[in-house]
Amino acid sequence: MDANVPRTPPDSCTNPLIHNSPHSPESRLLGCQISVCPDRVRKANPMTYVDASDPPFKLYHGTFDCAVPPHQSVLMDSALQSVGVYSSLVLLQHYPQGFRPDAQQKREMLAFLSSRLTGCGPTGVDDGGKSELPLRFELEQNYPHPFNPSTTIRFSIPQREHATLKGFDVLSREVATLAKREMEPGEHSVVFDVKGLASGVYFCRLQAGEFVQQRKREVIK
Repeated sequence: MDANVPRTPPDSCTNPLIHNSPHSPESRLLGCQISVCPDRVRKANPMTYVDASDPPFKLYHGTFDCAVPPHQSVLMDSALQSVGVYSSLVLLQHYPQGFRPDAQQKREMLAFLSSRLTGCGPTGVDDGGKSELPLRFELEQNYPHPFNPSTTIRFSIPQREHATLKGFDVLSREVATLAKREMEPGEHSVVFDVKGLASGVYFCRLQAGEFVQQRKREVIK
């Protein structure tokens, strides 16, 4: 956690919580400094218990969180997706820890609970001839996953916005620009063709205004 504390201005933590300290909340909880008792850490780590029976997740994390680095939510989102659990992570740009959801975020949360847990809420797709616009920005997980040689990347834009969708390798090197233009609100899709790329893990990153979301894509040839 200490290695992933936000350091880039304006989200630069000048006095972050030091987790790898014998007096940190985590060390006090486990009764040992977390760097020297990996078995206890593993038992206390929620990701240890992630499996395919877990419910859908909607994760929000501020990029200016100086207590719990946002990378923790990135790891959880990736772990959930790796076992086939629906997970959507929204990184709130420049938000600190303990933010209060605004009206838009509350609508997103209600829409998630309604559509994912009851199956009868607004989804942003055509329903009985009545089309509804998406309530939130969202980059969906592609299917099939892993894939070869191409896959369709779908994402939602709730308002007119300049959006960029790019592909990166595990070293954060850009391998493709899939979309870069002003987009109307609605659901969009582009094809990610990996011809010429080696097998391995890649990431697609959607940026629209201050919204940024990234998802892992795996290529097997």
